[in-house]
Amino acid sequence: MKMEIYGLGVLMGKELIGINSYYGVLGDSDRIDRVYPKKISKKRFKEIYSGYRTVFAIDEEGYLYGWGQNYSYQLGDGTKGDKNVLTPIKSNLYFSSIDTSRYITAGIDENGEIWIWGCLSCYYYNNGQEYVGTKYTIPTKISDATIAKFVDVAVTNSACAAIDEEGNIWTYGYNGQILYLTMISYGNMGVLGNKDATEPDKLVQLTKITKDVVYKQIDAGEHHIIAKDEDNHLWAWGYNKEGQLGFGNTTQYNVPTLITNKRAFKEMDINENSCIAIDINGDVYTWGESSNYQLGDESSSNKTSMSKIDSDKKFKKCAISNTHSLILAEDGTLYGVGNGSAIGRNNNSRTYIQITNPNSSYNITFMDGENIIDTQTIQEGQSATAPVLTKEGYTLSWDKDFSNITS
Repeated sequence: MKMEIYGLGVLMGKELIGINSYYGVLGDSDRIDRVYPKKISKKRFKEIYSGYRTVFAIDEEGYLYGWGQNYSYQLGDGTKGDKNVLTPIKSNLYFSSIDTSRYITAGIDENGEIWIWGCLSCYYYNNGQEYVGTKYTIPTKISDATIAKFVDVAVTNSACAAIDEEGNIWTYGYNGQILYLTMISYGNMGVLGNKDATEPDKLVQLTKITKDVVYKQIDAGEHHIIAKDEDNHLWAWGYNKEGQLGFGNTTQYNVPTLITNKRAFKEMDINENSCIAIDINGDVYTWGESSNYQLGDESSSNKTSMSKIDSDKKFKKCAISNTHSLILAEDGTLYGVGNGSAIGRNNNSRTYIQITNPNSSYNITFMDGENIIDTQTIQEGQSATAPVLTKEGYTLSWDKDFSNITS
């Protein structure tokens, strides 16, 4: 969920750089697609989060900025409509963590309080009339620090789930959803994990749903949630039409349920209906929807059980979207599968292919307008030294694809 992006905004050093303008997610005001990175803010940032066509960043002071799509108030600036520049959100709040979905966003502030904004559950138009289950146009607090303080948060399209300091899971929102514009009802989806999915249109206040298991990480898809416990085992609940819960079936689960105790995982990431995880041995597993071959097993068929990716490599990081997925090997090599443009290739790939080589060298060119100021050859993972700046900055270009650069 946290790595999915439509258009690209990447954190280079601590400066925000963007490469694509889809829905304004580049954040540079002119919505022009760009081949090369362009700095979009003079501020310094420490964290960046992306969701469905929406991007958030937390600066060094803890202030939150958002940009991109905003048709359901998910940016939280009190207005509706896309933003193609960095927009400050609730200037008197300092956030430590954010998660965002297609319709809603939630964050944890420096005091461990949960704030939520956007449109939960029912949100659609009919004959020009707007219908909303619950709408928050600005960040609205839903927790009480005297009862619990929170350390991690995740959002589906209709609900929020969070882990408190003691490892308990709490949920807030709706068990059901009606989709924007289409007015298609998903009915009971069980995303609140509270056993009772009989009233999908009822707003349920923040409620603790676990007590016997200590959890330490939580992530969410479109209509399902997966949490990792202190033993690194994965638990899942919610909607399961695409097999995204990983139980080997398409049955809905209304309470947190252990997927397997035979594997322990160190990393996981969830997209709307697709999941990826790395176990403690460095092996990669994928499951759920595979419409764009994002599961990396040569098939576009959904997988209802965890499917191990065959590889001689061991991996340490992973990310998945509804178009592609990425895995980072322990030796620093990056691999990708799915949509070609998303993994730096002209053609789509059905299996994981190497995107970068840690032993590769790159020619980095510094340009002032059309004038070449300097060219340097560096190894991946090493740094190039920029010439003395005479203006606001230079344009960078390079002769090969690569995974990231740090300013």
